[in-house]
Amino acid sequence: MDVLIFGVLVATTLCMCGATGVDQEDGYANDDKLLDLLEEIELRRLMSKFKGKVGFKKIHQNDQGRADQGAGSGKYYGPVGNRRPPKLPKFAMQDDPLQGTNKYRPKSPSSYRPIGKQKTGSPKVSQADKAPNIPYSPECSVYKNKYKLMEDKNPCFFRECKGSKFSDPIRCRDGLGVPDEVLNEVFPPKYPCTKPMKECKATLSDKGVTNVNVDVCGIDLIWVVDISCSISNADKLKVKNFILAATKQLPVRPPFTQVGALAFSEKAYHILYMNSYNNKNKVLKALSIMPLTPDKCATATYEALYETRVTYLSKSRGNRPDKPDIVVVLTDGKTHPPEKAPETILRAKELKATGAQVFVLSLPNIKTLPGTDEWRAIASSEKNIYTLDSFDALKGMIKEITRKACSVL
Repeated sequence: MDVLIFGVLVATTLCMCGATGVDQEDGYANDDKLLDLLEEIELRRLMSKFKGKVGFKKIHQNDQGRADQGAGSGKYYGPVGNRRPPKLPKFAMQDDPLQGTNKYRPKSPSSYRPIGKQKTGSPKVSQADKAPNIPYSPECSVYKNKYKLMEDKNPCFFRECKGSKFSDPIRCRDGLGVPDEVLNEVFPPKYPCTKPMKECKATLSDKGVTNVNVDVCGIDLIWVVDISCSISNADKLKVKNFILAATKQLPVRPPFTQVGALAFSEKAYHILYMNSYNNKNKVLKALSIMPLTPDKCATATYEALYETRVTYLSKSRGNRPDKPDIVVVLTDGKTHPPEKAPETILRAKELKATGAQVFVLSLPNIKTLPGTDEWRAIASSEKNIYTLDSFDALKGMIKEITRKACSVL
């Protein structure tokens, strides 16, 4: 359609020029008008085609003639994307609605800027700044030679590949070393420390403990518990819970505190020796199942003190000569039958003669008067006697008893 209109306008113009018969100068003027008309037609065709296929976006033109995104004065419509529009003729009509006014016309083709990420060139690097061409030769690989043994054949250390280099000597896991059959291999395929070795056992200084002379509660403790019929079952349960709570406060393990226990009524009932267990949880479990109901009703305190000295504080049952012996007697009254009271005092003197520190926790008695004379005879001193008005007061004595027992060092 545009070609047809173009042809009609050209023919009409030629006919008009031939019919008028103008002179040469007038002919030049008509030729100029004809060229202007043709250029205007071509401009309309290009603008209509351009407007129909390419999107527009407002772009801000600054004083230097560059187009930047944003709002402000001097906006014009530019193309979207990397496609550049055709160059506009310089004589575009300023009042033509297709071309817009001067406000929307770019000053030069350089004002068109594609919207989006711009390509930037990489900076040039001089020859002097380039790294020297050195071939890469890694020292080790985690896939081929991850481990390496020591040059001096030390079975307690090895090296491990870190990145591309072997690390400093690494100690094997505590108590493990490199077997002899693997020690001759420079690069073992697996973790080399697999054999238990005493020489590879880490010392306290190896573990970072430089000052080993620290104050730790290291005692041999014996609980002597009265379970006679003069104490109700509910109160016996409170006594057992007191012993469990106090034992939990202590570092129970062979280098530090060892615990033994026995109960008594008409005779002594075994609970555990000091060397029965070297694990705190097992010690607590043995105390939790201690007998609370005697076969007969009596208070054979003399029998309990004798068994404590002869059996529970013997070397064969775990007693350590270099650790203080602590005996805690929990009782509620006098020896029964009463004629055995002098024997109780005698056994108490024999026990204290061994150097053991004896404490007495006097429990409330529901039948007879308290045996204060026996308590004084049993305890190492009157300061070691703790009189309780109720069994509930045992809770407040836990820290005091453990502190007083551990202070005897």
